[in-house]
Amino acid sequence: MPPGPLHDELIFERLDDVRLLRHYENNAMAWAGPLSTTDFLDVHFRLSTIPGEASAFEIWALRKPDDPLGIISSCATHLRDAIASRGKGVRMTGAVVISEIFTDPEYRGRGFAKLLLKRVQDHFDERDDLDIDFTVIYGNGSLNWYRELGWKPVTATQLTINVERFRACAGSECEKLEFLTFREVCNIANCDVNISKLRLSKAQGPKTHVQLLPSAFLARRHLYRSALLAYKLRQSHI
Repeated sequence: MPPGPLHDELIFERLDDVRLLRHYENNAMAWAGPLSTTDFLDVHFRLSTIPGEASAFEIWALRKPDDPLGIISSCATHLRDAIASRGKGVRMTGAVVISEIFTDPEYRGRGFAKLLLKRVQDHFDERDDLDIDFTVIYGNGSLNWYRELGWKPVTATQLTINVERFRACAGSECEKLEFLTFREVCNIANCDVNISKLRLSKAQGPKTHVQLLPSAFLARRHLYRSALLAYKLRQSHI
């Protein structure tokens, strides 16, 4: 199948609920890790039920013109709260996080993922109803063509946890520990948001500094995702 003409024929669209399954079935090949495909699908569909997630989350795809399920390349976008500063205070804005980029192995190496991301860029550039200052790609592959499309790699700080160094808490130490309620976690997240604004307000120079906000919404999503993954992994070892 020649890659040139096919590029022009592909249809770019937002996937509806019926075809989301195909996106996650494809993604399971690369991102499911120790989870079965069924568990991987269940985790993502449960995450989609979080209040506010439906309006902030979309799946985009390039598909064959004659086959609604013939998805060649797809990705997810997440709308996130953000802040920006250019040395004159901090303003609230928005950002788009792009993740779950996947191309059918049969069509790799022909520039389809690059074309998909370009279409996603154009879509959000044309959205007058959203205040979006920047986009972020979550992933570490294909850095060269990410750069070609305008994204710049940012080195992430990493924490390595060595399981062998873990030790059981002594009884007296455990007594000092307490579980946080969800409301308390949200309060901590709100404090982090305020600290982020204060820190960014001190940014100097002509460059615009931006940051995704560690909001209560994100805290809720991460906690729910961690709980789902822990449950699925425990079940797989029973």
